[in-house]
Amino acid sequence: MANRHNDVISASILRDPDVKKLEEQTGKKIGEYSLYELAKAFKNNHKLEENVSVSSATIAAKVFTTIIEGARFFAERWRSTVTIHNMSEEKESIPIMTENDFIVYEGPNKPPIDSGGDIVTMDFDVSPDNTDKNMWISFRKRDLEHKKYLSIENGLRLGGRRFARKVLDDIVTFISNNAATTQAFATDRFNTLTLLVAKIEDAGFDVNYSLIGPQDFQKALITQMGTAGPLPFLSTELRTGNVETQNLRQAADFQWLGYIPGIKYKEKIATPVLNGNVLVYDKASVYMGLYKDITMVDWNDPFKWLQGFDLTMTYQLKTHAKIDDGLGKATGW
Repeated sequence: MANRHNDVISASILRDPDVKKLEEQTGKKIGEYSLYELAKAFKNNHKLEENVSVSSATIAAKVFTTIIEGARFFAERWRSTVTIHNMSEEKESIPIMTENDFIVYEGPNKPPIDSGGDIVTMDFDVSPDNTDKNMWISFRKRDLEHKKYLSIENGLRLGGRRFARKVLDDIVTFISNNAATTQAFATDRFNTLTLLVAKIEDAGFDVNYSLIGPQDFQKALITQMGTAGPLPFLSTELRTGNVETQNLRQAADFQWLGYIPGIKYKEKIATPVLNGNVLVYDKASVYMGLYKDITMVDWNDPFKWLQGFDLTMTYQLKTHAKIDDGLGKATGW
């Protein structure tokens, strides 16, 4: 079964001629249709309208987009928390360097003195099985027979969401386990993070990302504002996620991190790994070698065969002794 071309469904399915034709004919994207609409048409002589056909590729595209829709919340977060290296081969190497590799000399440079050049490689290898993440998703025969497409569609979204959350949890765990620069709770939470940022910057790295869990975030807010709530802030220059319109609450929520030099982006992440710890780091110090993005494999039209498929992704997280001082962790929060 694995040798058939339609057994692997990735984002390229959205460029399938049948899918593009349907979208052009109707003026609607595949994601705008419900699974019920397309499944009903598929079973009705494969016709959505008189001249609009629904093929098995269209069904596969709808299933894929529904999974991605569910995955988007956490996927947008993990994509922004690391430096992604897109791999075309199972084994690849990339050069890494830091500002510490370059030396500035005073006076004439004669005879020539080498400056920098201390470049090493980071090696990715996704051939081992443990670099694969898999989740089996199946449709219950009874749900299909009773046309419970709303339930099926919601299940696909939740499956995608859970899958993307697992990837994010892996990243947070990796950064926490590999943070070479640490700072135990010192005097107060603001002072703790200030000291940690200073250590990272003194080591020659930028601080451009921070991860904090909800419970620890609440502690930080109480430290900053007290239990009576915040006073009005003069500035609301902040955007969180995809929200374009700033408001006072968002600015107040994130104001405490904004005081610390170097932190340009913040994220609240709910994961047990962060309880009692805050990660503050340089994104250039942690890499994801991404060999295969979220993909459906062993796909065999479930509406026809009443069977499931495997949701899979292949990647490897890496840092290096040369750059891991850019990964910081505040403990004892």
